[in-house]
Amino acid sequence: MSQLIDGSMKAFVAGAVRAANLRVKLSSGVLATAGVTDRDIGVQEVASLTTTEAVAVRLRNASGTVKMVASGQISEAAPVYGAADGKVSASQAQNSFMYGIAMEAAATDNDIIEVMPHASGAAGT
Repeated sequence: MSQLIDGSMKAFVAGAVRAANLRVKLSSGVLATAGVTDRDIGVQEVASLTTTEAVAVRLRNASGTVKMVASGQISEAAPVYGAADGKVSASQAQNSFMYGIAMEAAATDNDIIEVMPHASGAAGT
């Protein structure tokens, strides 16, 4: 049955033990961590402690900013791109897409930063 979500969040089955603030995609009906070139559906808001629990995802087309995990150093106001392991990077890898703009700097790998998603809200643009 089809559903309509009129909001910025939706619950999904975690599919893996995963930290919060990582980009995720759907795989066989459950969440999977998005890779460099994957078209994610959004960012997992909370850590998942089991594979079967329901977790909230801030959908890719949600308004506002989102917390994300950096894969390394990122300057404030720099464009950020999809990176490995559900993270974002200041470097554009081949076939990665621009996710948005860093609203604050990241000093190192695993720093959590605020990102303003790309205005189109569409993955891969």
